[in-house]
Amino acid sequence: VDDESAIRELLSRALSQHGFRCDTAENGETALEMCARHQYDLIITDLKMPVMNGHIFCTQLMKQQDRKPEICVLTGIIQPLIDEDLRKRGIKHLYRKPVEYKEFAKNMLEILNRKKASRHKNLEPAQSDESTTPSGSKHNVVVLSTDSSFCHRIVLASAESPLDVIVALSTDHL
Repeated sequence: VDDESAIRELLSRALSQHGFRCDTAENGETALEMCARHQYDLIITDLKMPVMNGHIFCTQLMKQQDRKPEICVLTGIIQPLIDEDLRKRGIKHLYRKPVEYKEFAKNMLEILNRKKASRHKNLEPAQSDESTTPSGSKHNVVVLSTDSSFCHRIVLASAESPLDVIVALSTDHL
């Protein structure tokens, strides 16, 4: 999300070369509308933009999203109070322009890989010799994700598990 078309194009091109599928928006209002229609894993935004600035966009997005995307602020302005406020709201990735776009794209890939690894680690069942709960009922796990490669990895990882694991791409598949 950036009001400068050249920045959007350079960033989109660098990210695409690292396997990202990119949508672009010229202001926070347009981006917020796009986020209402799509689930994004990563959002990169400038702060200083017309219509809706990046700070307002970030705060609105954090209120509205159930599944929070990684948000990265890429800006040329230095506002320590805004930086501090964004960090308090859970936005950990703040970068200053200018950046080397290919290196920046690599950093974004690393951020998403860490997030996926963390999410995968949190889904691993606790090690136990028992395949039932204390009440005697069997453990069941339901994984609902739109990421088909993630679903496939869960199916493979759960093959040896005593758990009943149900993996679906949408609620229609349950």
